[in-house]
Amino acid sequence: MKGAMSSIAVRYAAVYALLITAVTSFSVNPSIGAILHTTTSPATTSTRCYGRKRGRLTQEISSSPPPSSSNKKSSKSRSKSSGGKNVAISSSLSEWAASQNDDSSTPTVQSKPKKTSTNNDNDSDSAASFTPFTPSESSTSSSKQKSSPRRERKAERQANSNIRNVALNTTLTTLREVLSENNLAIPDLLNLLSEIINEYGPVSEGGTATKTFLSTKYDYDYNLAWVGSDEAICHVGTGLHKVPLARLQDVFLSVGNIGTKSKTWRMMEVIRILGPFPNVRNTLLGRVMSFRKNGGEGEGGTSVGIKYDSIVDGIGKELNAGTDDDRREFDLNILYADEQAIIAVVPSENDNSSVGGISGCGVDGKNVLLFLREDSLEDKLEELRVAG
Repeated sequence: MKGAMSSIAVRYAAVYALLITAVTSFSVNPSIGAILHTTTSPATTSTRCYGRKRGRLTQEISSSPPPSSSNKKSSKSRSKSSGGKNVAISSSLSEWAASQNDDSSTPTVQSKPKKTSTNNDNDSDSAASFTPFTPSESSTSSSKQKSSPRRERKAERQANSNIRNVALNTTLTTLREVLSENNLAIPDLLNLLSEIINEYGPVSEGGTATKTFLSTKYDYDYNLAWVGSDEAICHVGTGLHKVPLARLQDVFLSVGNIGTKSKTWRMMEVIRILGPFPNVRNTLLGRVMSFRKNGGEGEGGTSVGIKYDSIVDGIGKELNAGTDDDRREFDLNILYADEQAIIAVVPSENDNSSVGGISGCGVDGKNVLLFLREDSLEDKLEELRVAG
């Protein structure tokens, strides 16, 4: 047992002797709190610094010129791998570190470099502040040149149409006021009709042709507002109001597309019978068969040929014409026709006089028929007790 212990002691003594010969100095510098370990080597005189300091101070210090970049990279990798253990610092570096700690207690912090702007930053800035797109002058002018002529013509027609409608409604309002007077002045009435025909008729700008209007797919209702003579009424109606104890109460006209027929001409006569009898409504149903310009005889307007196919009498019985000879046909000169009014003249071979600028109207307008638009036909028929 003693022999074994003595052999172990001899071995430790030998190792200790070797350590004494290899290590020349061993000391602790309390100012920096690091272990200073200096070794001697006959092959090199450089001193390496391993450690961790603020500002990432890890470099190689020697008496030779500053090391190259490759040496710096190797020192950094070794410092990272060592993890701050077994640090070896030269005496000159320890003196320099001690003097820096004595001069200032505040550590030096290196400022981080500013980030350079990238494309992503520019994109985010541009997205945050949106600038609306404004077309160039060349593109705007080219689009105006392509679309402006047609749009300008359409806008001009619309403006003229609006002006025309306002003026026409004003004239029609004056016409209704004249018709409501007790002492009707026929010359004033004929002058107003002449103004409507000449300024707003088919020959004027924006006027509607009679054929186009009567061929419309819509239907319009009118009331006979004024007629110049009883003969004019009989020309377009049944003439049954001329029987004894009968009086013509009202006349209504409907034109356009009624039912399944286009160019329809439907006239309703409301006749009052004196005594304890109800009113009678006779309905004449026909169509416009022909159109001739200039009234057929140079009287102006459009001459239309109308044919009645059936009649519904006062008790609601419909009577159809058996043959063409039994059908009622007549001509009528229409000087003005639109959805607001229809002005017509009964053709006359003996009296083609012109009064108030209306050709063929006859003396005191005896050949004239004036129809004004009726917006509530059913209500009017209810009032006259002939609805249904």
